[in-house]
Amino acid sequence: MKQLFSQCYLLIAACLISLQVNAAPLANLDHTIYITIINHSDSSLTFDHAGSPYPSNKFSIDKKTIAPGEQGILTAETLSFGDINGTVYFIDQHQHKTLFQFLVQQQRHTGQPIFNLSNSHIKSELLSMTPNPNIGPRNLMYIAATVEVKNK
Repeated sequence: MKQLFSQCYLLIAACLISLQVNAAPLANLDHTIYITIINHSDSSLTFDHAGSPYPSNKFSIDKKTIAPGEQGILTAETLSFGDINGTVYFIDQHQHKTLFQFLVQQQRHTGQPIFNLSNSHIKSELLSMTPNPNIGPRNLMYIAATVEVKNK
């Protein structure tokens, strides 16, 4: 009887470990969004810093400067399983501050996501959004978006 109990315990432990390992790649989809910024303006955009009203939001970008005709990928992640709300600050070649404001909500919220990058001479247009294939109230509504930056 004791040996049967030990075998069952080991089998349950192996199943739990397997579930954790297999769920890890999908879990990342639930709380991260990848925003592609395509620069079709005549201004280079240099990353300065990012901020959020939520301390659990984390941001990174794959390029420090997005030159005209290039693109960069901004990664935003929530570490507390909440909404992603942030402002990324870029400096253009004329030393104007350019704000990229965005909001991506959890699936339990209603409302439209916000993706807006602008200053006095450039603006953005949302080209596409990819819905999150993982359904769940605490998961983000979208996992990817593409924004085009162009002259006003």
